[in-house]
Amino acid sequence: VIGISIYLFEKAKTDERADEMTTLHSAIENWKTDIDDFRDLEVDFQMEQWKSPMKSDKDIVSQGLIPLSISTVEEPHPDMTHDRHGKLPSYEVLHYSAEVSGTTKTQEDTKDDDNIDAEDTQFSLRELGFEDLDQNLATTVQIWSKGQSASSVLKAPYRIPLLRFKSRSDVPHKQCNKYKSTYYDPLTRVCVSAEKLVGLCYLVSKVEDQRWEFNNTLGGVGCGGKNFSPGIYHAMTLEPNSHQNPPIETPVKFDEFNYYLRSGSDPFVTFESSTEFTLDYGVTSSDYRIFAWLILIVGFLLFVHSLVTFINMCRDPLQRQYLGFKKPNSAMFQYDRDDQL
Repeated sequence: VIGISIYLFEKAKTDERADEMTTLHSAIENWKTDIDDFRDLEVDFQMEQWKSPMKSDKDIVSQGLIPLSISTVEEPHPDMTHDRHGKLPSYEVLHYSAEVSGTTKTQEDTKDDDNIDAEDTQFSLRELGFEDLDQNLATTVQIWSKGQSASSVLKAPYRIPLLRFKSRSDVPHKQCNKYKSTYYDPLTRVCVSAEKLVGLCYLVSKVEDQRWEFNNTLGGVGCGGKNFSPGIYHAMTLEPNSHQNPPIETPVKFDEFNYYLRSGSDPFVTFESSTEFTLDYGVTSSDYRIFAWLILIVGFLLFVHSLVTFINMCRDPLQRQYLGFKKPNSAMFQYDRDDQL
C-alpha cells in the first residue's frame, strides 16, 4: 500500500498530462496566425458516385457539387472544453462543412433523368440496391482564396467505399450473433461487421502563391478517423433472418451525410492525433494525489482493523492457545478427551 501510494505521488509530480498537452498548446499558438489564411475561402466538393469496378465514365451513377460554408461549432464533438479528466485549452473553432439530408432513388429508377450527370447540380447520393453494395465516391476539392481569380483543384488520391466490411476470424459464432452490427458468414467461417459511410473530411494546407494542397504529413489526406482516412463510418444494423449475404436491408439509404474541410493546422486535428483518437490526455496530477491519499487511508483503516482483531484474539485464552501461546492451566479450559475427538 505504501509503495503504491509513493508511486502515485511521484506520478503527480511528473504531471504527464501537462507534458502530453504541450503539443496541443503549440498547435493553438500556430493556429492563431494560420486561421487568417483559412478564413474567407470559397469551397466546393465535386462529388462522383461510381460503380465498381470503374471501367469508363458510363459507370458514374451520380455527380454534382456540394458547396461548403464556414462553421464555428466543433463537430462531431460540440463541447471540446474538457476531456474525461480535466479542462482543455480553448481556441477559435473554424472549419467548412455541409450537411445533406436524404438520398435519391437508385440509378435504375432514375435512368431516364437527363440531368443525372449534370456537373452544376447539387450532388445527392443514390440509394444502394443489393447489387450496388460495392459503389464508391470520388472527390475533387475546389478552393478559391479571397482576392484570387484562380482556384486550387485538389483531386482526392483514392475513392472511398460507401459500405465497408470487416472480417474477424477470432470471434466465436455465438458471440458474433449477439451484436446487431455483425453476422457470422457460414461460408468463410468469420464474423463480419458492416459500416456505412456517413461523412467525408479532408485536410488541406496553404502553400506558396495562395495555393492549397492536401495535408498528408500525418499519413493521409483525411481527418475522419484512425489513419486519417477521409471516410467517417457508422456501424449498420443487420438483418439476421435475411437470406441475403451480407444480410443488409436494401435499398441502403443515406439519410444524413456530412462534408468537412479542415486546415492541417487545426488544433482539433492535433488533439485527435496526439491522443490517438481517444480524445483524452489522461489523469491529472490532482487525481493522482487523490488516488494516493485514498489508498493510504484505506490501507491505514485495514491495518487498524487487523491490529484490533489480533489484540482481541490474544486476550481470548482459547485464541491464545490457537495462536501457539502457553496452554492455560485453569480447569475451566480443560476439555474432556472425548469432546476433543
